[in-house]
Amino acid sequence: MPLAEMQKNNPLFAEPFHFTTHFFVTNGAASWTDHSHHEHELLWAERGSVQVRVQSRAWRLSPGLALWIPSGTVHQVASDATVALGATHIDPHSCSRIWDAPILMSVTPALRELLIHENRTNMPDEYRARAQRVCLDLLTPASSRRTEVPFPTDPRVLRLVNEVLAHPRDSQSLEHWAIALHVSPRTITRIFSAETQMSFVQWRIAVRMQEAVAQLMNGRAVQQVSRHLGYTSVSTFVATFRRIVGVTPGAVAANNQPSSMSLSR
Repeated sequence: MPLAEMQKNNPLFAEPFHFTTHFFVTNGAASWTDHSHHEHELLWAERGSVQVRVQSRAWRLSPGLALWIPSGTVHQVASDATVALGATHIDPHSCSRIWDAPILMSVTPALRELLIHENRTNMPDEYRARAQRVCLDLLTPASSRRTEVPFPTDPRVLRLVNEVLAHPRDSQSLEHWAIALHVSPRTITRIFSAETQMSFVQWRIAVRMQEAVAQLMNGRAVQQVSRHLGYTSVSTFVATFRRIVGVTPGAVAANNQPSSMSLSR
């Protein structure tokens, strides 16, 4: 079927699709400060893990996960080690299937291969339009698991938040942070409770478990992840992980791909 007829008969096509996929491989830690795009962005991890922040929300992406970022959404991206990323930009006027807020997506092997193929292969416009439509059809929200951790935006605790997100193994006490930030422990507790519905300690554990899931899905052994997050006892780490995530670290490591789980407090 000619491209013009496809567009006429299919409401998904407002005009010819336009996907542009870029690949980035960092040499060690890297960060992209506040920025936005005119297009919708599908940011996906090919290797390693990366943290994405939008206002008071943070996601950790690892292979098999992507974040849909609507056009105009200001976001930050950071990794503390080498990472390979795919960034697919989609013309907001090219289709009607969109999500109006950031949402975590599953990247199946089929979607990954199709995005790479569509980007690297010369093909007639009508074939490309079909391939891009299939890419959209394969986009599935990863709603069965929560890998998002809210964080406070109150400037009084900004230094604390940035430190823990960058270094989840941080184990400084609430009292230490109160002195460092020149506020009372009660003030910190009140801010975290109001903005995250968690205590500071609960929030820091949630950040650690988010990092643990990403590390396990990247192929690191349970013992390595336990040490990476500052646990002196592997059994304590395993028990905490199971309580928060709902399955054992070994189950995540065995699957080595996104699975159905949710973070609890």
